Amino acid sequence: STVRELRALVVGGVPNDGGNSLRFYDAESGQLLHDIIFADGSAVNTIAFSPDGKHLAVGGESPEIVVIDAQRYFIVDKEAQDSSTFSLDFDADSTLAAGTVDSVLVYGHSDNEYEKYFEQEIADPDYTVRINKIVWSPTEAGLLFAGSSDGHVRAFRVPSPPTMAPTLTPVTPSPTHHHESDAATPFAASAAVGLLALVAF
Repeated sequence: STVRELRALVVGGVPNDGGNSLRFYDAESGQLLHDIIFADGSAVNTIAFSPDGKHLAVGGESPEIVVIDAQRYFIVDKEAQDSSTFSLDFDADSTLAAGTVDSVLVYGHSDNEYEKYFEQEIADPDYTVRINKIVWSPTEAGLLFAGSSDGHVRAFRVPSPPTMAPTLTPVTPSPTHHHESDAATPFAASAAVGLLALVAF
């Protein structure tokens, strides 16, 4: 028999819908498969598929991360937090990273349950720092990058779950990273960092 992969396109945060909905489409035909409306009215800021395509993580203005079964369209987990979420990214092992206000969060998982095991505050004494973009390295396990509204990109090494530690550890860059940052100083951009992408050569 032939196994057909599920290929779906998800659109979230559509302004005409009030910004609080998700639309699932067949990526080949464009057919609308399902709608999810968040009853609390909170806008959706960011979405991310797990590597196997089974889960969709959703973050927004509501102080929680919602994980949805992407094939059957129901909520499998909710993780409360202290603020809005602006970026989400899964690594190859489905460890979930989140960028919020003043914090980088990392969640391990078992089946349909996710549990926060790291939180790193990125505090500035003068103003709030929003973590606009979170990206896992595609080539180096446990290496996480965070771009923020203070114009910096920070890199962290994250031990694999279920290793428990109080905070993430800032990276001391190796020559292969090709930047001039060190463990104490993030590399700076000219303005707030909202987009961040990594490519493996």
